[in-house]
Amino acid sequence: MANPEEVVAVALAKKTTKTIKKKTTLSRTKKAAKKSKSPKKKSPKKAKSPKKKGKKKATKKKAKKTKKKKKKKKAKKKKRKKAKKKKKTRKEGGNKSAKSKAAGRKKALAQKAKGVGLFAPKTLSKELAAICGGNKMARPQVVKKVWAYIKSRKLNKGRTINPDATLKAIVPSSCSMFKLMGYLNKHIK
Repeated sequence: MANPEEVVAVALAKKTTKTIKKKTTLSRTKKAAKKSKSPKKKSPKKAKSPKKKGKKKATKKKAKKTKKKKKKKKAKKKKRKKAKKKKKTRKEGGNKSAKSKAAGRKKALAQKAKGVGLFAPKTLSKELAAICGGNKMARPQVVKKVWAYIKSRKLNKGRTINPDATLKAIVPSSCSMFKLMGYLNKHIK
């Protein structure tokens, strides 16, 4: 039969018979069952050579050291992330408080009065001076004057600036408004 079970028929009486199923087990499973049932006998420990112990200890120490290094690296990364988060005083894209705006205005006015930093007067080229109306100006003033010139003559269409004859000396061809400062920098010294 295909089953590993054998059916044994036993006659109990003349007319009735009873069948009993008997499971047969493989020899290898019998051995495994005997091993698990019988208590393990402790065999006398053999003395291991000291060289092997030393090697095992060394590999264990190396493994521990590498684990410690990895943990330290992770801890450093976490500290850096926390430090970056702490530096941000407000949410990115969030609104500034009225106090910080006032402080910024105050600093800008002080720099304007001194003529320092962004507000330091610069000498302009002849072409740029013709548009701005002065030989010496601060960068913000130059940009304001150039934009006033562009808008008064309706030289822009959205972001694109289409220069006329006088503006072509500074801006060679039509360009984006974002590239305008790059062209102006060549004429500011």
